[in-house]
Amino acid sequence: MTIPSKNFGLLLLISLGFLYLGMSSPLALTAFKVILGVLVAGALVDLALSARESGPEIERDAPDIWAVDFPGTYTVTIRNTLSRPIRGVFDENSYTHLRKTFPEQRFELTRGAARRFEVKFTALVRGALDPGPIFARYTSKFGLWQIARRRHPEGRIKVFPHISDYLALNPFHHRLRVYMRGQHTIRMLGEGTDFDSLRDYLPDDAYSKINWKATARLNRPIVSEYRAERDREVIAVLDGGRQMFTGIEGKSRFDRCLDAIAQLSYALKLENDRMGVALFDREVRFYRQPTRQPDVLADLFPFYPQHVESDFPRLLAFLQRNHPKRAVLFLFTELTDSITCRKALNTLSVLARRHQIVVIMMDDPEMYSTAVAPMTREEHFLLHAAAVAYLKEKKAFCERLRRSGVDVVRTYASRLSADVINKYLELKARNLA
Repeated sequence: MTIPSKNFGLLLLISLGFLYLGMSSPLALTAFKVILGVLVAGALVDLALSARESGPEIERDAPDIWAVDFPGTYTVTIRNTLSRPIRGVFDENSYTHLRKTFPEQRFELTRGAARRFEVKFTALVRGALDPGPIFARYTSKFGLWQIARRRHPEGRIKVFPHISDYLALNPFHHRLRVYMRGQHTIRMLGEGTDFDSLRDYLPDDAYSKINWKATARLNRPIVSEYRAERDREVIAVLDGGRQMFTGIEGKSRFDRCLDAIAQLSYALKLENDRMGVALFDREVRFYRQPTRQPDVLADLFPFYPQHVESDFPRLLAFLQRNHPKRAVLFLFTELTDSITCRKALNTLSVLARRHQIVVIMMDDPEMYSTAVAPMTREEHFLLHAAAVAYLKEKKAFCERLRRSGVDVVRTYASRLSADVINKYLELKARNLA
């Protein structure tokens, strides 16, 4: 796109000034005609020359992978490939899902020179985000036009939830962080192969337990202790139905549960337990067999909740067919209406005969606030009544689940990951996971 520049407007104003004077002076009228003719001819020549130019090169160097709500930067490079100096301004669009801030956006480049701009961004949602087009506006050869070039480099930024938790520089530090969120598991020492700790040699210890490297380093007999293998299979089952669209504190239930599953997978890696993943709505859309190296972020990244009812009986049939071995099932869901609750209760009661079931549901703080808020107007009474009925029904459903042998974790979004890991460590300590 090309628009007249400030220089063009200034020359046009000067010519109009001569036109005004020309009303009383023929010489001024002649000067107006000459200036206007030269201006139009020069503008057309300038426009034609600018149309033949390819424009400066524009490149974007953005990260391939990033994290939600984590500030980052990428660079945009503008290189002058024209045969003349250029002066202009660089710009990009900022979106609701990808917030951007810019440094000084003006540039003045000699022939062959380049300038790098650092764009700060924060991704507010998960997904493959397009940073959008890049705009560069610069003056034409004679300075009579502003030329706008638009470039849309290929490539998207894959935004994962809390990816910084998985860039583990110090595994012992991250292990400490996991245990600080919950209780320690009971160490069962035995003749296993999972290394636990070092201690001084005692007279009753077998010579085969001596750790010769530690003995040489400390100059006294040291033996290794091992934990009895208690690795179990854990399957994280994520509901992808319509109830998971609901937003809590700026993020959908689905994405918050995905965050918690990713955190849980990291805890399982540290405990050397196997983890599988299942995603279902009216059908099972994804399933991965339990493994000691689960890649939850890559597995579930392409999926989003669907506007369909979750089919719990189909999930039951799938698990009975594909995973008959006993496991711990962490079911991340939200159940509100009576019909869905009844189907879920029947399904989970059958699953609980073979598996250890833990149902995780989040409570919305706004719902509790509405239930206890003072009623000053009629609409407040209706909202209050709806909130109270919803909370009573949910509480009753959770009680029925517990009577059926199903563990229930009700929590808030801010405590979701910690409470899930606490429950896993609790089951681990009780030798149930």
